[in-house]
Amino acid sequence: MPKIHKNLCRAFILAVFLPIFLFFHKVNAQTGSSIKTIAASSIPENGNVFCPVGESVIIDDSRFFLYIPGNIDCKKRHPLVIIFSPSGEVLGPIQFFKPLADKYQWLILGSKKFYNGVNTDPIFKELTDALNDDVFVKYPVDRNKVIASGISGGGMAAHLIAFEYPQIIWAIIVNTGADHPYCRKYKDRYPRFKLAVFLASPADFNYSVMESDRKLLIENGWRVKWLEFEGGHTLAPFALYDQAAQWLTEQ
Repeated sequence: MPKIHKNLCRAFILAVFLPIFLFFHKVNAQTGSSIKTIAASSIPENGNVFCPVGESVIIDDSRFFLYIPGNIDCKKRHPLVIIFSPSGEVLGPIQFFKPLADKYQWLILGSKKFYNGVNTDPIFKELTDALNDDVFVKYPVDRNKVIASGISGGGMAAHLIAFEYPQIIWAIIVNTGADHPYCRKYKDRYPRFKLAVFLASPADFNYSVMESDRKLLIENGWRVKWLEFEGGHTLAPFALYDQAAQWLTEQ
């Protein structure tokens, strides 16, 4: 039962993640009220795909929040980005990703259940069941273009879910996050021929590990985009996320 950063001390968690949490909280406070929220239970169970026209919405499900851009082409299916937040707060990260979703016609799903230290087995099982039973059925999602993303422990979760559910995850975007030791323990089972974008900072304590992760993925046939920024263990600049989105769109 893999856990994310199970042994991190409380002081270290506060020092590293509090600035990130406060940034996302500020983003959410500034812009969160501008998006209409719809309860997932209110979406009709009629076999039709729900697609907003002209108005962006956030679907509030007990397991996740799902952002759907108002400018999305309802006649097509689109990539889905799953966000794992080390603090468990996902509305801020969704707001951060919103301009990318609007620009590239992505849907953004934030896991309500994941946070650093949680047992990921039931979290991933519930989430992948939700994808198969609800998200892929009710919303305009391309089930062949699912991207897992996160910063730090959230990036580790992106690695881990790609390892454990390769039939679902197409690509990962990892911001200053290392691969999970559980994955490295079973290298012979490593998924092959997928996509990864690494947002790495030379001042980050995970930098050398990310270099090793890149080598491992390339050895398994992955195509890897490496983008660097200054600042250490923190959120990469939005411009790098835009480069990541552009690269994935071109694949």
